[in-house]
Amino acid sequence: MHLRGLGVKQNWKKAFKIYSKVANEGSIRASEFVTMFYEFGFGVEKNVKKAFELCSKSAEEGYLVGQHFVGNCHQNGIGTTIDHSGSFRLFMKSTLSGNIKAMNNIGLGYSNGRGVGKDLKEAFKWFLKAAEKECYFAQYNLGLCHENCKGIDKDEVKAFEWFKKSAENEYIFGQYKIGKSFIKDMGLEKIL
Repeated sequence: MHLRGLGVKQNWKKAFKIYSKVANEGSIRASEFVTMFYEFGFGVEKNVKKAFELCSKSAEEGYLVGQHFVGNCHQNGIGTTIDHSGSFRLFMKSTLSGNIKAMNNIGLGYSNGRGVGKDLKEAFKWFLKAAEKECYFAQYNLGLCHENCKGIDKDEVKAFEWFKKSAENEYIFGQYKIGKSFIKDMGLEKIL
């Protein structure tokens, strides 16, 4: 309630204290919030190394969100050095536990050749798995695959359908693609 200001005045410091106490009592979910507080400096001084340490602990305990977060840290050098191979392994581990965002990241790894050899057909398969589970990032990425012939034949209708699903799931880039498509269809691109 303090985090979001629900029924009380928003107070990140109080929220941090409460989540820290519960995390120290063993709650992995509360530990995830404490990690976020350290990563972004909500209610506490920003400390990405501390965020990485906390999340690494939850990842070692098998928490799939922790595995995904640590994968992101390795991919982007947040609190640790960049390690694309390690990142890919953690995304795969999280994917096998059912994390749809990690499935999308596996697709990105294959698409970009980060941490694994570049394979556009394999990227498409992973994007499709995640998109079918309503991952709006993956829905958008599938639209790009169909639009740009990445791992599949070009199909503007399917690209539009996937961008639309992404937009309906409130992904801003999907909304942009849908808007851009309507502007093009109406012949307004020359005006804008």
